[in-house]
Amino acid sequence: MSNRISVSDRLKKEKEERPVDELFKSTDDNDKKEDKKKNKEELRRQTYYISEILIDALKFKKAFEDKDISEIVREALKEHIDEKYIKMAEDKYK
Repeated sequence: MSNRISVSDRLKKEKEERPVDELFKSTDDNDKKEDKKKNKEELRRQTYYISEILIDALKFKKAFEDKDISEIVREALKEHIDEKYIKMAEDKYK
């Protein structure tokens, strides 16, 4: 008999010897929930349709106040949306 190792046996051996890279570890639902809680204030890109007038108004406000347009929109939304709806969204992450 030969001393050769089959490919499948070699792969099994390599898999056992090599540590699993953190990026490739499986996650369960609990990990995802924890990440969601930690990242509730993390910004996410979202697209909405607004009129040309509002777009120009945002550009003027940006120029005069030296703020990022996203920051202006976030501030406007926080001022406009009732606190009860903000609380409902925050409760989703608890």
